[in-house]
Amino acid sequence: MPIRAISLVLGLFCLSSCGGASGYGGSCGQASDCTSSMICPTQGPMTGRCTQACTKDEECAGIGGGVCSSDVCNPK
Repeated sequence: MPIRAISLVLGLFCLSSCGGASGYGGSCGQASDCTSSMICPTQGPMTGRCTQACTKDEECAGIGGGVCSSDVCNPK
């Protein structure tokens, strides 16, 4: 396979799998799928979605509001 074709295939692969980290509410399978300040819960209402850990509602203000329940920020 010519080098140009290999580069194209690798570039297309990266576009589909190297899309970058998700922000609040984005889909995730593990914490590394989320932006640096987010986590990927494995249980509760935000399972599989990037969110922020919290202990009180005020900590969720920076991500568009929401409520802190089950130790993570959830949409209102």
